[in-house]
Amino acid sequence: HTAPILHFGSVFRKPIFPNMIAMPMPDGHHLKCFENWVRSKDICTGLRGVEDGGELFFGESIGKTFGDLIPQVVWRGSEFGYLGKFFTDLKHPAYAHIEGNIDPKTTKLNSAVHALRSMYSDLVPRWQGVVHTAEAEIEANKTSLPWANIKFSHYMENGHKTEAVGSK
Repeated sequence: HTAPILHFGSVFRKPIFPNMIAMPMPDGHHLKCFENWVRSKDICTGLRGVEDGGELFFGESIGKTFGDLIPQVVWRGSEFGYLGKFFTDLKHPAYAHIEGNIDPKTTKLNSAVHALRSMYSDLVPRWQGVVHTAEAEIEANKTSLPWANIKFSHYMENGHKTEAVGSK
């Protein structure tokens, strides 16, 4: 609970993360708040910290500072194929391409990450994030946290939303 999580997209129905803020705000008042700030430099209650009479929780109220944050980009979301309909030149990785590029002189993991990197510019953005995570995990090598933690929570299988392995 040390830092606000500005979350663009779907958010949990239950307050699992009390510091998660749906962006844009679900009730739509954020644009009025931004306009109010421009006009009067007054911060709306919905965007003010609880210690100042607002609704947001910031770490200062429990003695946490920016330096206490974990330097990691975290994203969870569904792997649905809608982007490929809009950007027909972007695609999901072809597993045959990955398997066909396994180098017996290195680990399967390193070979797979190398194969993903070779098709990076052709991947949809969510899969590009997965490539960053795989590279960051190899670089961290269990001695530190990887800088990227971008993983799918769900994917479509036979027309059904299916939970991804390791998404919890």
